[in-house]
Amino acid sequence: MSNSEQLTEQEIATIEDFLTSDRVPEGCLDYIACHGFLTATSLITDTVNISDYLSYITDGDIQYDNDQQQTLISALLSQLQHHIHRQLYLGEDVDFPMDLELPRNNESNLLTDWCFGFMEAIGADEAHWFGSGHDESAIAELIIPITIFSEPHVDPELLHLVKDEDQREQLLELIPDNLQQLYLLFRD
Repeated sequence: MSNSEQLTEQEIATIEDFLTSDRVPEGCLDYIACHGFLTATSLITDTVNISDYLSYITDGDIQYDNDQQQTLISALLSQLQHHIHRQLYLGEDVDFPMDLELPRNNESNLLTDWCFGFMEAIGADEAHWFGSGHDESAIAELIIPITIFSEPHVDPELLHLVKDEDQREQLLELIPDNLQQLYLLFRD
């Protein structure tokens, strides 16, 4: 298992199965949201200690079957984070675990889940995002598309940005490039 290689389908399934098992609390992030969470953490720091974030990802206590399962899950999440970080470092688009499709009829979709996970990571380390001496207004502007799509209903203060389908599509298309801009911003 290389730290920069993309996870195999089986490795992804292992994470998915664990995150939806009775070994974690019901409010746990699913794989898509976990990917969003790890993407956000990859933007602000080059090295992530997965154990520091597991309680946020799993929403509380984790009950592993055994030490091997704990080691495997931590290793797979670390590998996923390293892969995402490597893509950002190389200036590549992030391999999203879903198609970037707009939510329809004010309902959640996989994009909503991914963006929700991303926003959870911001909440978990808000001081680093908005109190670390980086350009807070630039950060806020770059995360607007993710903020908008993190909930099925758009915040009334942001409704003017998504008046029609074309505006929503334009915001959606900004996400990959905004991730790169955020990555560079946190390295200035």
